[in-house]
Amino acid sequence: AEEIAELVGEFRGSLSGEHGDGRARAPYIEKVLGKEMMPVLKQVKEIWDPNYIFNPGKIINAKPIEEDLRFSPKYFSKPVDTEFNWRKEGSLNEALELCNGAGVCRKLSESGGTMCPSYMATNDEKDSTRGRANVFRQVFEGDDPEQYKSDELKEALSLCLSCKACKSECPANVDMAKMKSEFMNGWHKTQKRNFSDWFFVNSSKLYGLASLFPALANQFSNLDLSKKMLENIAGISRNRTLPKFAKQTFKSWWKSYECKES
Repeated sequence: AEEIAELVGEFRGSLSGEHGDGRARAPYIEKVLGKEMMPVLKQVKEIWDPNYIFNPGKIINAKPIEEDLRFSPKYFSKPVDTEFNWRKEGSLNEALELCNGAGVCRKLSESGGTMCPSYMATNDEKDSTRGRANVFRQVFEGDDPEQYKSDELKEALSLCLSCKACKSECPANVDMAKMKSEFMNGWHKTQKRNFSDWFFVNSSKLYGLASLFPALANQFSNLDLSKKMLENIAGISRNRTLPKFAKQTFKSWWKSYECKES
């Protein structure tokens, strides 16, 4: 980096193009522009931003590039057992390291696109793809055998909708939905499932039984007591309007339709 900066300065070139200098190149601006230009840059900065609110530590008073590293020199991660195939990424550990911190996931709904819906709702870093990737990487750093039992990571993933917007819109194609599924698979191997999980896993069977008595099922589901019970045991808000059961199932309707056609 030092040699490149000196070469750029020698030929009066530019360290960067449309992306600007930023944290990575700022330490070498003096080599390119010369010492006499640094006080001028500082003067311009203090005129427009006397309190150094905007991008502190960039351009002016920049730290050396070996400081504030995303990974510490002691960082390592031990391969873990997985359910999904991570061959394309190399491994789950390497997939976790795809996030480059660009922060494209930290955008508001007015910016267009889908990523990241949970961040758009809360404006909280922990609910962005980048925030989750950071927690993921911290939990899976080292060789802790309890990685799939992390309450902190489960909390960070709680608002992830698994919409896969990050897979298509993130410049690094971070697939947080797949990572969440991998973690939750490991989590449920060691943790007892609650009744809400059981309810939704078996909902098709329960609805099939209720469809035998549609009028009674519809009346029962509209009772305040029923709504309160579903909220307590299945986690379904009492304010949610549940879909009504049809008087005739699609299967029976189709059979009668075939008879009419024949």
